[in-house]
Amino acid sequence: MKSMTRTSLYRALGALLAIALLACSPTAQPAAPAKPAATVAPQPTTAVPPTAVPPTVAPPTVAPTQPAAAVPTAAPKPTTPSAASAPVAPTVTPAQQQAAADFYRGKVVRIVVGYDPGGGFDQVARLIQRHLPNHIPGNPTVIVENMPGAGIRLTANHLFTIAPSDGTVFGTFNELQPLQQALGEANIEFDARRFGWIGSAAASTPVCIVRATTGVKSFQDLVARGDPLPFGGLGPGSNPSDIPVLNQLAGAKVRVANGYKGTADIARGIEGGELAGGCWPWESISSNHRNLLDSGAVNVVVQFGARPHPELADVPLASAVIADAEGRSILQTFRGPNEISKPFATSPNVPADRLVVLQKAFLDALADPALLADAGQARIDLAPKSGEQVKQVIESILTIEPEAAKKLAAMLAPQ
Repeated sequence: MKSMTRTSLYRALGALLAIALLACSPTAQPAAPAKPAATVAPQPTTAVPPTAVPPTVAPPTVAPTQPAAAVPTAAPKPTTPSAASAPVAPTVTPAQQQAAADFYRGKVVRIVVGYDPGGGFDQVARLIQRHLPNHIPGNPTVIVENMPGAGIRLTANHLFTIAPSDGTVFGTFNELQPLQQALGEANIEFDARRFGWIGSAAASTPVCIVRATTGVKSFQDLVARGDPLPFGGLGPGSNPSDIPVLNQLAGAKVRVANGYKGTADIARGIEGGELAGGCWPWESISSNHRNLLDSGAVNVVVQFGARPHPELADVPLASAVIADAEGRSILQTFRGPNEISKPFATSPNVPADRLVVLQKAFLDALADPALLADAGQARIDLAPKSGEQVKQVIESILTIEPEAAKKLAAMLAPQ
């Protein structure tokens, strides 16, 4: 009986234990489903906002900003401007587009170049000529016509006084020509304010190269010489004629031999030994006369940009070798046109609707991947500016301080 009672007691305790366990398990199980609700349900709500989160979170971090900074200095740098400085093409309405197509269809458009074939201006003009027909409504034929002469002023005068004002002719001439107007030079038949500015293709870094056989390896060597070395020139208002004169601000011994037809002609003179050197944009020298550089036939002794060209880190800036403040001020005045190298303009009075079509076609062509590929292959550096941007630079050139203009004109006057 006692054993039965003990057994019954055990059974009763076991039953109570089972009941207790069952009573506990309902309270634990709801907690388990609650866990997924806490970990899964919020997940969709955080998966949707990520599209809105990066714009507010990513910019402050370092990683996203590095690729943005690297883009301008990477492969696109030689052929395209940075996004910050990229020009904005003007808007062309459908009506303007149709009117231009009706006008240009079947016509021939001429690009007049103020230099002989083979130089930097000619090279850029022919690059644009190959791609421009795809961007002018009506797809006209586009040809290049070289018109060197009269100290490379002939083209500017021709466009202003003779060329038709219907948009079938435009041209490119040295960006220093408007500065010559500001300095009151003779034989100028144009007013730079009245050209129909289409745009410019590049920004230039003029440099001076000297034939290695002269023994000149640096700018200091050029200063130390006893006799002046002959540098090739084209005529007043051109880099090859004006820049060597500026070297005299730092005591360099050079004299300008004018009369050459273009920079290709000057390069032949240097190679043949009749000239000791010349000064014109690095962008042209490094592209068209690479053989002179790679063979060690010439030395680059000074550069005239506002900052060192990336490929010329060891070449001194002119502003560093010119000691006095007045000389540096004259240099600064002269350097302004470098920002609109290879400018293109029509005659005055081209209809506004047609000019805006050419301005847009010009920038569209210079942004064309096919043109950029050709430019990269030919090592042509491009930094396009719109017609409006060129006009602003022209205005700043023409409003030069009278005293600065007087000093610069005296320096550049033919000796």
